[in-house]
Amino acid sequence: ENTVNNRYAIANNQGLELARGKCVLYLNGDTMLLGNAVKEMADFLKSQKDAGAVGCQLVYPDGSRQDSCFRFPSAVNLFYLVCLSRFYWETRLVGNYLFKNLTTPQIVDFVVGACLMARRDILLTCQGMDPEYYFYGEDSDLCYRIRKAGWNIYYLPKSERIVHYGGVSSTINLFDNDQRIKYLWGWKSRFLFVKKH
Repeated sequence: ENTVNNRYAIANNQGLELARGKCVLYLNGDTMLLGNAVKEMADFLKSQKDAGAVGCQLVYPDGSRQDSCFRFPSAVNLFYLVCLSRFYWETRLVGNYLFKNLTTPQIVDFVVGACLMARRDILLTCQGMDPEYYFYGEDSDLCYRIRKAGWNIYYLPKSERIVHYGGVSSTINLFDNDQRIKYLWGWKSRFLFVKKH
């Protein structure tokens, strides 16, 4: 237990050092598990030999679906988001996957770190999450390094769902309830990813 908020990457790395199972589940504190989502992810990692990590469908408290997997940020993606996305949103340049195309378990670039399960030995090889990411981006960076190590990232669209309340604790504790600062850190993490990779 930490006496201060050490941020997501640092705290998760502390947990990784203590973990002893074959799989490690990263799960945000502002989530609520429904059904057997954790078992489904663990069973999938056990049966899918090329899977290094897996994520499942996150939903808002009202039951509507959240984007739970994305494409990696790129210079082209950032340019499109800043300059052109207000004109047309349904393109892969935005960085998300369209719900209509997510009907079966499939390989994606990365899954949202609010609920991400990975093989512990791979996480140790990749040295966990990069603490250089202050807020957001830890998940994309980790999944990128897992993919570079030769493993795939899978998304399970039909899994039992997990309610994600969406940054309730981080907004209060890290940003004094200022959404603008949270938004700014999201952009900084995208630029850091592009610079790094």
